[in-house]
This record gives sequence, C-alpha cells and structure tokens, in this order.
Amino acid sequence: MSHTCGRRMSPSPKATFSPVCSTKPIERVFWDGDASFGHRYQVIDGQPLSNTVGAVLDPVFSLRRRVRLAPGTTAHITFWTLVASSRNEVLDLADKHGNPAAFGRLVTLAWTQAQVQQFHLGITPDEATMFQRLASGVLYANPALRPSSDVLALSEGAQSALWAYGISGDIPIVLCRIDNIEDLQIVRQLLQAHEYWRMKQLAVDLVILNDNPPSYAQDLRTTLEGMVRAAESRRLAGGAISRGGVFILRAELVSNEARSLLQSVARAVLFSRRDSLSTFLIH
Repeated sequence: MSHTCGRRMSPSPKATFSPVCSTKPIERVFWDGDASFGHRYQVIDGQPLSNTVGAVLDPVFSLRRRVRLAPGTTAHITFWTLVASSRNEVLDLADKHGNPAAFGRLVTLAWTQAQVQQFHLGITPDEATMFQRLASGVLYANPALRPSSDVLALSEGAQSALWAYGISGDIPIVLCRIDNIEDLQIVRQLLQAHEYWRMKQLAVDLVILNDNPPSYAQDLRTTLEGMVRAAESRRLAGGAISRGGVFILRAELVSNEARSLLQSVARAVLFSRRDSLSTFLIH
C-alpha cells in the first residue's frame, strides 16, 4: 500500500490521508524523471524499484503488480483509492477492503443505493447519467457550457457583487435563464440534478434568472417558487445535507454588474429555450 497526507493550507483544516492499495501484494513505483515522453521509467523497464518517498514536481499514486497468465486464464486485481482524516483510519479501511470479495460487495451496495436515490428523485438511470455529465462540467470548466470569450471579457465585477442576492460565490454556480413560462422542462431537470448532486455531497448553487418581461415575471416566479419548494421538501424528507442552494432572481432587479459577473463565473450557463438539458450535453 502507498499513502500520502495532504498538506494543510492553514491551521484550521484537518489533515487528509489517502492510500492507494491492491487486493494483492504490489510494488511501489518510483518515477525516474518527469511525465514527458523523453524519459524512461523504471516501471516500464522492469528494473527493481527503489521503494522511496520524497518531494516531487508532479506527485502521483502509482503501484505495480506483476501477473503471469497461463493461456486462456484470467486474473482480477482490484485497486482502491481511499480517503480518511487519520492514518489509523486509512489503515483500517485498507484492511477492510483487502479481501478480494470486498469489491463485489461494494458494487452491489452502490447499485442498491443508486436505485434508492433514483426512486426517491423520480429519475431514470439515463437522467442520472446526464446529471453526472453535467457535474463534470461543474467540476472542470467546459467551454461548451459557458458563454463566449467576448461575454466573459465584459465582466469586471468583484465577488462581493453577488452578496446582495444571497450568493456567496464560494462554490460552483450553474446559471439558468428563462423568459417563458412554457419552457420549464430544463428548470425541472436542473432542480432534479441539484437534488442529485446534494445526495452525492457536491455543493453547487443553482441560480435561476427570470428574464420574463416585468408584466409577466410574477406569474413565472410563482411557478418557479412552487417547483423549488417541492424539491426542497423532497430533500428534507430524504435527509440530504450539503451546501448549495437554489436562487430565483428577477433580471430587472439584478444590477448589470452582478448579471455580467454571474455569467462569467458560472460553470454552466443554460437557456430554457432549448428543449431539455440533454441538448446542452450532446457534444
């Protein structure tokens, strides 16, 4: 087993320990050089490994396991990446998952948990997959889900411009713009996605910007608030606890600075005029 301890950036956060282990004995790999193709590695050359630790430019977990297969045979090796707040805890986790049968048990438990969550949210496996794809764009910015570079360049506001609307700006933001009460499908899907992410402990602020003309804005806001209350009641019934809220804003009451800032910092900007969330994720 190889393990590391995350360096604390300030005195307050707890240290985080993370091991990588295998269900069979393994050898620890020492990288001889950087990750460029111009270097040869001991792991590739089959040389004896140094089993050393130390400061590196690009830290990685890398374990080697040699397997000899007879013709027509199969070998199964399970590698685990575990996280805990102390060294003793990760060692206990490594012992718990050291049995080859542990992987099969956890796969079964994960499948069962997924079925329960999907039933609670009233979503299908395909919708869950769609929410996971959108989550990847939340964690790692996807240019296809963000405004053009010209729009991004217009924003010069500070994070504090969002505070007046209850938005901290400390966690990822997904922005949905809607201007017609008939285009609620994508809002409904995003509310389900937000609940799904909460269950997975992914903190996201969902901001719904009501672009409807002022004379009709209240009708749309009333409908949106009803949808949010229904989603919130399901969350409380399910016991999901996570940061991240849902904010409904009327466009004419949001300053130009805050509106521009929302579009530039949001990990995804979605318009309700498209039929559904899947149309944004085709590419």
